[in-house]
Amino acid sequence: MKKLISLFLACFLLFSALLPAFAAENAAPVVFIPGGAPVFTGAGEPVAPAAASFAEETYEKMLSAYKNALYLGRWDVYFQQLLAETEAAFANYRPDETGALPGEPEVVNGGTWGLLANSFYYDARRDPCAVADDLKAYIDALKAETGSDTVRIAAQGFGCAVASAYFAAYGWADVDAYVMIGSAAIGSQFVSEAFSGAFLADDAAATRYALRGTVPVEPLSALLAKSVANAHLFGVLNAGERLTEGLRSDAAAVASILRASYALCPGVWALVDDEHYEAAKAYIFGADAAYRDLIEVIDNYHGVQRRADETLLQMRADGVYVYNIS
Repeated sequence: MKKLISLFLACFLLFSALLPAFAAENAAPVVFIPGGAPVFTGAGEPVAPAAASFAEETYEKMLSAYKNALYLGRWDVYFQQLLAETEAAFANYRPDETGALPGEPEVVNGGTWGLLANSFYYDARRDPCAVADDLKAYIDALKAETGSDTVRIAAQGFGCAVASAYFAAYGWADVDAYVMIGSAAIGSQFVSEAFSGAFLADDAAATRYALRGTVPVEPLSALLAKSVANAHLFGVLNAGERLTEGLRSDAAAVASILRASYALCPGVWALVDDEHYEAAKAYIFGADAAYRDLIEVIDNYHGVQRRADETLLQMRADGVYVYNIS
């Protein structure tokens, strides 16, 4: 009953927020910006590994190294093996050191919000400022098609970062209303802490996941959660504490694993908040000049992120309906 009431209240709040912005007669068309879209290679293969299968297969391959890490503290061997597995699994996903994507990825126009008209789909690994240029072309085409001078924008999650980049580059003269749903425009605590080495593997949380049959949607998190929970089966009740110590003890190895998976994606860097940003750059890149071009790209969006609150206030002052659903 509590869940039903919570769902009803959530739907009511969402409806209450959207109604003034989107239900007016003869109103401008709505553009929905989701948190990204499924992405496949030119050969039709998913660019990102599936969390459940990655966790299951990698755990079995690395079980011996994992036990040695837990009992003997050999996290160096464990991370070396995990790096090799990550490099293989994320080969189609990770960009090069400049942030350029491999091959010719294809964005699928569908998914959770596929039934909504005027949904703008894009590859969330990309720089939000580059995606904003595509959004501009999309909005111009929609305005031409509908004969409307303006649009209304609803953005969800990472889509709010794309919207922020759009407003920074093109302003909001053609926007009547802007609704944010679970906005990630000013960063994500999870990504911010991981990219700056502030790791915490919690035994109780991992065990709850395992008992409920829940698998984190991110492959590396799924592997670590499975590893911590399964350690209870062979008598290690503080595996999370030991894993946390391991992750914090070898910054160079862990940064290499992050670079082999997510840390070269400009879009993922848009989720690093201002509080952790400089520490995260030092943790992931150090003083390596090879990442100079990528750092320039992510610095550019970070400037957009830092001005996000100011931008929203100015939009409201200029008469744009602005609403944030957290």
